[in-house]
Amino acid sequence: MRLNEIEKREPAPETEPENSRPDGSRQSVSIPTELRGRLEKVDARFEALLRQQIEERWNRPGLTPKERAYISLTADVSGQTLGAPFTFHCNAALRYGATTEQIRTVLLFMSEFSFSKAWQAFEVFSERFQTVKQ
Repeated sequence: MRLNEIEKREPAPETEPENSRPDGSRQSVSIPTELRGRLEKVDARFEALLRQQIEERWNRPGLTPKERAYISLTADVSGQTLGAPFTFHCNAALRYGATTEQIRTVLLFMSEFSFSKAWQAFEVFSERFQTVKQ
């Protein structure tokens, strides 16, 4: 309710979506080909369902793909889903313009809810993304 009051008083500025192209069209979000292949080997029906859900949800207007990746990372940390989904969401954030420092800031924010879960996420992130240069 409080956020609605603030927005009515100070509406957010109109900004160009971060996933728009120079010609004004939107960049479509989908599962990377390599991951699709891995998921198809596990279960083709699961891959098809996941692909459909990601394409439907991540291409909705209102949030940029980078913002959706940040939200997904917070869910990963909260649920301690630090395997393949966490890596996918970290890679998505990086692909859509986040820096490793910005991802670390998201993880630091999550320590407000659980130091233990954030700690685990920091360890996994540091191990998997130590070679990423920004």
